[in-house]
Amino acid sequence: MMEEDIKLVVFLPSGTLIDIKSQFEQCHNVSVVDTHSTKQSISSLLLSLIWGVDYNFESLAAKHELDVVIENASFYGWRTKLQCISWVPDLQHIFLPQYFSLFSRVKRNIGFYLQSLLRDRIIVSSQDTKNTFVDFYRVSNPEKIGVVRFALESMINAHPDVEIKSKYGLRDKYVFMPNQYWPHKNHRIVVEALSILRRNNSAPVQIVSVGSTSSDTYQSVAELINERNVTDDYKVLGFVSESDMRQLFINSVAVLNPSLFEGWSSSVEEAKSFNKMMILSDIPVHHEQASDNVYFFKANSASDLSKYLIEDEFPHILNSPEVDFFGRFIDDLKTVLK
Repeated sequence: MMEEDIKLVVFLPSGTLIDIKSQFEQCHNVSVVDTHSTKQSISSLLLSLIWGVDYNFESLAAKHELDVVIENASFYGWRTKLQCISWVPDLQHIFLPQYFSLFSRVKRNIGFYLQSLLRDRIIVSSQDTKNTFVDFYRVSNPEKIGVVRFALESMINAHPDVEIKSKYGLRDKYVFMPNQYWPHKNHRIVVEALSILRRNNSAPVQIVSVGSTSSDTYQSVAELINERNVTDDYKVLGFVSESDMRQLFINSVAVLNPSLFEGWSSSVEEAKSFNKMMILSDIPVHHEQASDNVYFFKANSASDLSKYLIEDEFPHILNSPEVDFFGRFIDDLKTVLK
């Protein structure tokens, strides 16, 4: 089969942002299917475990004439006639179990263990995830696990639109933090770092944040921002359009990711595509993703992070990337899908 003959069917849950959906729809040989939910129901999972087949998904796959499916946080059974490639996005439940219910942890472990036994091909996003998966689930054949390191095409020559700063009332110099407000993203450490600088009479660079403001995690961070009196230093924009998101990257002096855990950080890849300075927590995956134009800080140390957020001392030297990250990503993908 020639590459141009391969057609991709993407199932998106209702409520998916239009910007995200349109990106898929604009891709060659890609069709988008709206579905109520992309999560496997409890009843379907039980059928997969007991009878060996998820009949609901088998019917959906037959309707859309699928030859190969990617199992993402699902298990389609040990008797399925589908050719399944399992994708393990991350193993956060192992390292940060406090952010998962007991049921979620058990479901993940059962699913991943069955995939390790019954699937011939498994995709992970990093070497760190592969190492953990092999050790934790005692995989006898590590070669069947392929590492596909997601990357984006270079955007170094993208045109900056400085009007983005006046549109959102931003300072001339700001650090962009595009993380969603999930507990493991560690936003609170950033607020504490800004507070340390203010107490020491050091002017911090402005932090610009995007993402949903409806979660409990955000409310907790918002309260801390007010308590520490850093509302002018920590700017929350909420949801922004895809075009504005791009300009926020382009016009920033650096990109910050303070996360406690990542399977593979998309914000780091976006920063690399724009050749931006990065300030990253010192977790293993961040070290795997970034080697140039980066400062690492201790993930649980606001004091350590604060050293890299002083406005007058902010670095400007950047090295040009020597690796074609997007080309490597395509090569990884081709190797796994052979």
